[in-house]
Amino acid sequence: MSSKIAIILSDIRSCYNVGSIMRTADAAGISLIACTGITPYPRLKGDTRPERVIESNTKMIHKTALDAEESLKISHFESTIECIQYYKDQEYQIVALENKVDNTQDIFSFNPPSKIALVLGSETSGLDSDILNLCDATIEIPMYGIKNSLNVSVAAGIALYCLIN
Repeated sequence: MSSKIAIILSDIRSCYNVGSIMRTADAAGISLIACTGITPYPRLKGDTRPERVIESNTKMIHKTALDAEESLKISHFESTIECIQYYKDQEYQIVALENKVDNTQDIFSFNPPSKIALVLGSETSGLDSDILNLCDATIEIPMYGIKNSLNVSVAAGIALYCLIN
């Protein structure tokens, strides 16, 4: 498993999207996933959430992760900003996957750094400007249809395979 790419999930609401991203990360050989803010996550060692929340989130994430969650190093941070700082301290370049923001690079022409933490945000609101301001780069997947975004788990899959190849 690669430790050169980490995934930061920022306030993603759906357990099923989280599980799907975890399954894709495992398939791509990526092992580091940080769930931040309200992003659901499976049971972690020392988990302090109410047991019913832990059981519910773990079960729903498993439906789409299909055991991939067992192979990953999953962490939780109260805030995305705290998580970004952690990865910056580990010398990762922070890259947001976002569209419709200034200075965004096409993912297909992006030259990824050797250590990257990819930040994925909410499908409805995207990433807040305070998070984007902390990122070293912003990349986007070009959109050609009438919709200007993809499901976050689909976008994650496209981005991860672009970044590892």
